[in-house]
Amino acid sequence: LKKGFTICDGADQIGYLRRILRELRIDDRKFDARKIQVMISMAILVMALGALLDAEDVARDINAYKAAPPGLRIWGGATVETADIQALLPWLDWAFDQVKTEIKRAPSG
Repeated sequence: LKKGFTICDGADQIGYLRRILRELRIDDRKFDARKIQVMISMAILVMALGALLDAEDVARDINAYKAAPPGLRIWGGATVETADIQALLPWLDWAFDQVKTEIKRAPSG
């Protein structure tokens, strides 16, 4: 992955996500450690996808809004050509494969 993305151990992730949840005014006591780890994994995956697509000049500002759950924003409609969305889809597969490969290489804690 590009600079700035590291995969940390579970304890660090849980503490980090609890801080984020508090900043978003979400009661972190509602989530057990496993749910928090899944949420972290999804957030890391989506942020990494967006960073890779941005670095390749494929998609700019594709990550969800800061206050929204982790996700990608892909605009469509009258002003967007179908071919442009079709051209993006293989890039999404590529970025996902890149992130998946990096996760597999990461040392397990």
